[in-house]
Amino acid sequence: MRFGLGTGLVVFITLWFPLAAQAQRKLLPVPAPYVRANPGTKTLRLQNGRWFDGRQFRARTFYVVAGLLQQHRPAHIDSVVDLAGQWVVPAFGDAHNHAVDQQWKASESITQYLTDGIFYLKNPNNIPRYTAPLAPLLNRPGSLDVTYSGGGITASGGHPIPLYEALVARGVYQIPPDQLNGQAYHTLDSLAQWPAVWRRVAAGQPDFVKLYLLFSDRYGQPHDTTKATSAGLNPRLLPELVGRIHAQGLPVAVHLETAADFAVALQAGVDEINHMPGYYWDKHLRAADYCLTPALAQQCARQGTRVVTTTFLTHEQYATGQDTLQRQLIQQLQRENLSCLYRAGVQLSLGSDTYGQTARAEMLNLLRLRVFDNATLLRLWAENTPQAVFPGRRIGRLRQGYEANLLVLGQNPLTNDFATATADIRLRIKQGQILRLPSPPPQKL
Repeated sequence: MRFGLGTGLVVFITLWFPLAAQAQRKLLPVPAPYVRANPGTKTLRLQNGRWFDGRQFRARTFYVVAGLLQQHRPAHIDSVVDLAGQWVVPAFGDAHNHAVDQQWKASESITQYLTDGIFYLKNPNNIPRYTAPLAPLLNRPGSLDVTYSGGGITASGGHPIPLYEALVARGVYQIPPDQLNGQAYHTLDSLAQWPAVWRRVAAGQPDFVKLYLLFSDRYGQPHDTTKATSAGLNPRLLPELVGRIHAQGLPVAVHLETAADFAVALQAGVDEINHMPGYYWDKHLRAADYCLTPALAQQCARQGTRVVTTTFLTHEQYATGQDTLQRQLIQQLQRENLSCLYRAGVQLSLGSDTYGQTARAEMLNLLRLRVFDNATLLRLWAENTPQAVFPGRRIGRLRQGYEANLLVLGQNPLTNDFATATADIRLRIKQGQILRLPSPPPQKL
């Protein structure tokens, strides 16, 4: 089944970006590769393991020196770890979740992530006053590594304003509603507001910046205040905003809803797209409004723009307001969009965007969709996703000079049931340190 795309998107791009064919958007330069060494760790010999090389498992021996993988035997070895023929993969990542956002739940969330073999998390909207006190718990060898955006930038009345107002009303955050703007989000309706908005964003010391773009081809039209139809930034402003953020040395991630939004985000030169179109299907729109074309996918791959899948949001446990037929249509659309992006060579990464669920839930949903074989899914989760969280850092590969961040599995995930094999973690090593975890939190799947 293939959903066709109407001419509206083409007309929209022509009207908004008449010079797009003449000007190539410049993405933020890729940072030089770097590693986080851990000089205080013991030197290890990891022998009798089968190591994933991106395509298959090979019998190899690696050494861990100062927390980094090394192929050649060092002069001194403190300990020998016999892997007993088990399967070694890079640690997993989660490129979109809003967990690890408050002190009261941080330790439980960290344990949940490490238990699932996830060492890296990207939180694309947080409140800095709540996450700043978590710094001593994070980004160290024995814990979870996290990047934060701080509050994202949206239009007045746009997403995620109603969401945060509801969270405050439920007591999730103890912030007066009139103080949410400037903390949980930053509203911007004209470039004249940029200096003040940027001062507030920069004060949160973000690792990247989040922009909200929703239903951009309908910008300015009357809309409901529901999540599905709430507004986002004026699409005319997006290229200038991306350019100004890149000038500050930070990458840009964008929340979007439709194929039109996807096209606008690419033209603006964003670094990451946080949702595939169609994760939430507005009842007023058609399949064509969410369907990605091969041309868009090829442009995305050519520019190096990453896409986070977030298909788990349509899982029946969470897709409130969707009947069975609508959910089936969304899932078929997801299959088509995922296949289109993957065939074009787009760098896909996993994220569930569901509080209380890690990227393991997203992996399980991708298995249900039956789009990728086991080897491909392993590459997406263990190679692409860590790089999406920490671009340029030497993680996501089992190679000379890369961080010794790895999992030892009791089953081969390429030939056995993928979900079972990736849960059968016998050993976790992070920056050369063997992790000892407390009892895992109760499983919700």
